[in-house]
Amino acid sequence: MTPWEWLDQQNVMTLATTGPDGPWAAAVYFARDDRRLVFLSSARSRHAVDLSLDPRCAATVNGDAPDWSSIRGVQIAGRARQLDRDEADVARAAWFVRFADMMRAADPVLGAALERIDWFELVPERLLFIDNSKGLGYRENVL
Repeated sequence: MTPWEWLDQQNVMTLATTGPDGPWAAAVYFARDDRRLVFLSSARSRHAVDLSLDPRCAATVNGDAPDWSSIRGVQIAGRARQLDRDEADVARAAWFVRFADMMRAADPVLGAALERIDWFELVPERLLFIDNSKGLGYRENVL
């Protein structure tokens, strides 16, 4: 399984930013669209405000691991930004495909919120794949 395929099986990334109030981390749902990760949030959230001031960020994605040898995940350094309306339509399409089951079961409150939410992209400049099944601390440079 490639790191990209592994990412397609995950739902949540932890996004780390820094801003006037210091470092911050937030968990966000994401979907992969080629080599970028699209996520949604409020433009007023702390991490979105941080990104508007400095787009550099880091993120991790990891699966649940019952023991050390099953730890897998990615470490990312890159840049993130809020998407404009046209770009958001493409991001929304990727996200809705990834979360189709959730969208089918969505209640009206979620549907209304998704109409008002802001869309972002994280473009990795460096991506490491961690796979302890290949040895403790095994890291593959993907980007």
